[in-house]
Amino acid sequence: MTYGLNYQYLPKNSPNGRPLDSGSALLDHPVKAEELVLLPNVGDYVQIDYSARGGESFAGKVRSKLFRYMVRDDSQWCQINIVVEEDDDDWGLLIKE
Repeated sequence: MTYGLNYQYLPKNSPNGRPLDSGSALLDHPVKAEELVLLPNVGDYVQIDYSARGGESFAGKVRSKLFRYMVRDDSQWCQINIVVEEDDDDWGLLIKE
């Protein structure tokens, strides 16, 4: 099975309560099966800085994970979509750097 990963950002002021339709930080990023254990769970804090490659950067809590499976005669594909929601938590209390 082949895996792909997308992160989407859900700002507090989202007009329709949905994640942004554009600006995914990692769009269809390939993931190896052994890396799946490293994916964040719902409630985990996530910070994504993709600015070095001209991508979006954002931080927040994981609100949801969607696993979409596509099966064809000769292949199997799992697209994982992780929604990161903006939060008010004090990130300075999460870790001492």
